[in-house]
Amino acid sequence: MYLQENAQVQKPGRRVEHVVTELRGATAHYEPVDDPARQFKTGATTLAQNLRITVAELVGSRFSCWVEPVEYGVFRTDFRLVAQSDA
Repeated sequence: MYLQENAQVQKPGRRVEHVVTELRGATAHYEPVDDPARQFKTGATTLAQNLRITVAELVGSRFSCWVEPVEYGVFRTDFRLVAQSDA
């Protein structure tokens, strides 16, 4: 298979916007903006580093990431902080 110059390879998945709802100890809880019934959690320090903010700034922060399905779950990559004016 040959790719043309500047051609992009399409990966399965989509960009999903989330909001951080709370911190419990060292864990950040967040939910998708379009489906608040689903909740996820991750390490607060790791999430803050991915977003290039401090842990204290996490609660209420909106971010997006690329969510790609894999055989046993999903990969979340390419974390981007969503500016409040963009929301």
